[in-house]
Amino acid sequence: MEAARTEPYLVQFLDTDTRKVDQAREHIQKVGLYGRVSADVFDGKRLPYLNNLVNLLLAPGADCRVPSDEVARVLAPRGVAIVGGKKMVKPVPGDIDEWSHWMHGPDNNPVARDKVIDVPRNLQWVHGPNWISSHNLNPGVSAMVTSGGRVFSIINEMPPGIKGMADEWMLTARDAFNGLVLWTRPIKQWGWTHWSEQEESVEMRFVPPFQVMRRLVAAGDRLFVTPGFYAPVHVLDAASGRELRVLEGTGKTFEILHVNGRLYLAVNDSLGTDNMVPAVAVTAVDPATGKTLWKTGGFRGISAKLNSLYKHANAFLTAGSGGIVLLDGDRLVCLDQETGKETWRVPRPGKRLQLSDADINSLARDKRRSGNVPKYRADQFFPNNCAIVHCDGVVVLTEIKDDLKNYKTRLGKTAHTAAYDAASGKELWRFDGVTFAHFTPPDVFVINGLVWTLDGQTKAYVGLELRTGRKRKSYPAEALIWKAGGHQLCFRNKATTEMIIFGRRKSEFINIHTGTISKHAWIKGMCNYGVMPANGMIYYPPHNCSCYMPIKNTGFRAQTARGYEGGAVSERLLKGEAYGKSVKPAAPVAKADWPMCRADASRRGSLPAALPAKPALKWTVDLGGPLTQVIAVGDRLYVAKKDEHRICCLDRETGKVLWRYTAGGRIDSAPTYADGRLVAGCRDGHVYCLDAGTGELIWRFRGAPHRANLVAYGQVESVWPVHGSLVVRDGKVYCLAGRSSYLNGGMYLSVLDLATGKVAQEKKLVPNLESSYEADGGVRSDLIVLDGDTIRVRHMAFDPRDIEKVTFAKGASRGPSFKSSLSAIGGFLDDSWFNTTVWGLGNVKGQVMAHDDTHVFGLAAHNRFGQSCGHDTFRLAQNGYRLFCKPMSGKSDKATAGEARDRRRGKKKRAGKVAYLWSNKVPLRGEAILLGSNCLYLAGTRDIVEKKDPWAHVEGRNGGLLAVYARLDGRRLAEVPLPSAPVFDGMSASQGKVYLVTRGGKVHCYE
Repeated sequence: MEAARTEPYLVQFLDTDTRKVDQAREHIQKVGLYGRVSADVFDGKRLPYLNNLVNLLLAPGADCRVPSDEVARVLAPRGVAIVGGKKMVKPVPGDIDEWSHWMHGPDNNPVARDKVIDVPRNLQWVHGPNWISSHNLNPGVSAMVTSGGRVFSIINEMPPGIKGMADEWMLTARDAFNGLVLWTRPIKQWGWTHWSEQEESVEMRFVPPFQVMRRLVAAGDRLFVTPGFYAPVHVLDAASGRELRVLEGTGKTFEILHVNGRLYLAVNDSLGTDNMVPAVAVTAVDPATGKTLWKTGGFRGISAKLNSLYKHANAFLTAGSGGIVLLDGDRLVCLDQETGKETWRVPRPGKRLQLSDADINSLARDKRRSGNVPKYRADQFFPNNCAIVHCDGVVVLTEIKDDLKNYKTRLGKTAHTAAYDAASGKELWRFDGVTFAHFTPPDVFVINGLVWTLDGQTKAYVGLELRTGRKRKSYPAEALIWKAGGHQLCFRNKATTEMIIFGRRKSEFINIHTGTISKHAWIKGMCNYGVMPANGMIYYPPHNCSCYMPIKNTGFRAQTARGYEGGAVSERLLKGEAYGKSVKPAAPVAKADWPMCRADASRRGSLPAALPAKPALKWTVDLGGPLTQVIAVGDRLYVAKKDEHRICCLDRETGKVLWRYTAGGRIDSAPTYADGRLVAGCRDGHVYCLDAGTGELIWRFRGAPHRANLVAYGQVESVWPVHGSLVVRDGKVYCLAGRSSYLNGGMYLSVLDLATGKVAQEKKLVPNLESSYEADGGVRSDLIVLDGDTIRVRHMAFDPRDIEKVTFAKGASRGPSFKSSLSAIGGFLDDSWFNTTVWGLGNVKGQVMAHDDTHVFGLAAHNRFGQSCGHDTFRLAQNGYRLFCKPMSGKSDKATAGEARDRRRGKKKRAGKVAYLWSNKVPLRGEAILLGSNCLYLAGTRDIVEKKDPWAHVEGRNGGLLAVYARLDGRRLAEVPLPSAPVFDGMSASQGKVYLVTRGGKVHCYE
C-alpha cells in the first residue's frame, strides 16, 4: 500500500465483510492515501472490474472463491495473479496488435492486424485533459504509439483556448489497458514557437510539420524519441522513462524507423538555421551501442508548404524487403538497408513545381511573393502531400495532384496512386482516383493483399490487387463520402484487417469484407493525429471540436467493442444503520440558505439576500485535497473531499468538523440537503442518503442494474457513475447513472423515494441507432437541472411525473438551447475554460454565470464577449474579461452608449441582441461567481503573465483574488487577496456569510 505514495500504483482492497472494509477505509484515510488506495465490498465470486483492466491481483489466503476464469477475465494482457500461492500470467491474445510508429509500423501501412476492434461502444478507461488546445491553434497531441502494453504520447498540457503563450509539452507513458500514468518527461524546444514565425489565427492547426508525428517510436521495452525539435534521438527505458542513451550525431532527426533492432533516421541539417533549402540525410544506427552504421546524404525530401515552413521537409521514410524508400523532390528513391547505397530512383507519377535555391530562400523573406513562386500560391499549402506503403515486395505511392484548385476542394481531390516493384523500382500499375484529405497526406491502405482507395468515377471504395492494380472489390460510398457535407476531418484515417476507420464527418466504419457502413457523431479523433486502433481498442486523444457537444465524448480515452455488464443483476438498494429511524431536520431550509450546488435545482448561483459588501475573514479550515462547493443549511455546512471520497459536516460559526462519511468513490460535486437528509451521488455508481445531523447511512442505491468498474482520471470508478449534486423535488430524488447514452449499454435515469430509496420511476437512456450518425436521442451525462416544470440533462428534458415523456431542445448540435434555465455546453463541472464550452441562458453567453428572476450576471472571455465564441481564442493580459449584467427579459432598463448612438442615427436594434445593463472589463479570470440582492462576488486569478513563469497565475501558483461589485452598476466595492486560487464554481453563501473554497483544500468564511 505504501508504494502507492510514490509509485504509479492504484490499489484497491476487496472483502466480503462490510465491517472489515469500513476499518480498511478508516486506516487508509489516516495514513493519507485514500483515493489512490481504496477498499470496497464484493460478493466473493465476481470481481467488479472490466475485462483486461488489472495488472496485479493478489489473493494470499487459501479460501479464495473467485473462479480462475474470472481472475483471467479481469487481468490485462501480461498481468499477473497470485492466488493461494499460485502464479498466473495472462498471455497477450493473438488477435490484437500494437501500433509502434506513426503509421502503425516501419512499412507505413496504417493497418492494425487486429480482429477484435469494431465500433467502440464501451469505455475501457478515460483520463484528462478533457479538452486540448483549440480548433485554430496547434493540435495538442504531436504523436502517439503503443508497444509492450504501454501507450506513449507527446501532449501539450497548457490550458486550452489560450493564444500567444509558450506551450507545455510532455512525453507521457500510460498503461495501455487502464490508462494510468506511468511516467512523464518534459519535451523542450517544441511547439509553434519553434516551427512557425507567428501564431496564425486560423491556420495554426495546419502549421505543425507532418514530421513531428514520426519522431516517436516504441519497440518492446525501448522508446525512441527526439525530446526537442532539434534534439538528437534519445533511447529511453519504456517502463520508467529513464534515459539509457543519447545517439550522438543524430541531432535534427525528423523521422525515425525501427526495423529488426536498427534505427533508420532522416536528418535535416537546415533545421534551426537560416538556410531554407532542406539538407536531408538518411542514417542507420545501432541503438544498443550508438554506433552509426552508415549515412547517405544529398537529399531534399519534399516540402508541404510554400512559405517560411518550406525547410521543414518530409522524407516519408518507409522500410520493407531490405530497402529504405524515401521521397526526394520529384523522385522516389530506394536505399539498401545494409549499406545505404541507392538501389533505384524513379520519377513520381505527377508533375511537381520545381524551385531554385534562390526561390526557396526568398520564402523566408516574403511570404506573399517569393521569386518565381506564383503569387496566388506563395502563402498557400503546397499540394505536395504523399503517402508511401511498403508491403509484400511492392511500394505503393499515393499523392495529390499538383494543382491548387484541386487541393483546396472539399468535394474530392484528384489523387495518383502508383505501385512499384520493391526490388527494381519498376512501375507495376497506376490508378487515378480521388482523396478527401483536408490539408493532410492522402490515404492508402494495403489490407489482405488489396490496395484500398477511392474511385471518383464510380464513387466507390475500391480494393485493387497489390501487384496488378486489378479491381477486386468495390463498395458504394457516395452517401458516406461525396454527400456527407463539410470537409474530411483534418487527420489521416486508420484501418484494421477488418475495417477502415474513416473521419469523414465524425467517425465512420467500413467493413472491408461486406461493405457495411456505420456512422457515429458521438466519437471523433483529434486534428492532425486522428485515432489509434491497437490492443483490441481504439484510442481517442482529447479533441478540440465543438460540434455535437451534447453527445460527443471528451477526454483521453480508450474504447472497446466487447463490453462487460457486470454479471447477474444484484440487489441495488442497501439499507443503512439509520434506515427506518426518524430523521429530524436540523433546521427548515430558509430562503437565505444554500441547500445544494449553485443554491437551487435551477443552478442559479444566487440568493435573494444581501451579501457582505466589504467581506472580512471570519475563519478558515484546512480540509486538504480538492473540495467541492460548500452547501449551507441552518447552523451546518457540508462539503465533499472529492478524491478522498469523503463528505464532511462543519459547524457554521467555527468551521469545526462535526462528522465525516467515506463513500466508495469520488464525489465530484456538492451534496444536496433535503428534509433532514443529505443525498449525494458518487463515482462508484451509487446514491448515498445520510442523516444530515449524524452522518449515518440511511440507504444506498446503485444507479445501474449491474456493477462494473474501470479506471477514470487516476482512480477506480463505476462504468455508470453518478454526479454528486442531485435534484430533490417533492420528496423524490432524481439521479442519472452513466457517462453517455452511447457507452456501455446506456445511462439510467432513476426517481427514488427520499425516505426509503425505493425506485418510483426508472428509464434507460439509449440513442436512436437508426438515426443519421446516431445523433438523435443521445446525451452525455451532466448535472440535472430543474427547468420550470421539467427536469433537464443538457438538451434532453423530462416530465418529472412521467420520465418516459421526453423532449429535446432544437438546434442542440453545438449545445443546449433551452431559454428558461442555465446551460453549460461542456457540462457544469467542466473547469477547463475550453473556448467553445461557454455557459448560456437564452442568447446570453459567458464562462461563469449567475442569475435571479430579473437579471443575469456573468464573466465572458474571448474577443466576442458574451456570444457563442466558436473557435475564438484568448490572449492573457491582453484581451481582458468582461463582467456584465443583462436583463432576463432581453430589454435593458437603460440604453448603452452604443445603443443611444444608434437611436440618434435612426438605426434599429438588431433582433435577438440582449443589451447590457452594465459591463466592465476586469483584470480577473473569474473561476467562481456568486450573486446576492445587493452585490456580485467574483473570485479567480489575476490576469497577469510573468516572464519567469507565464502560466503561474492561470494555474493558481500565485494565489487569487476575491472581488465584490455593486449589483446596480458594476462598481468595484472591495478586493480581498487570496493565498490560493479558488476552485471552479467554489463559492456559496448563507445567512449573511460567504463560503469560498480554494485549490489548497481550505474553506474560508467571510462576513
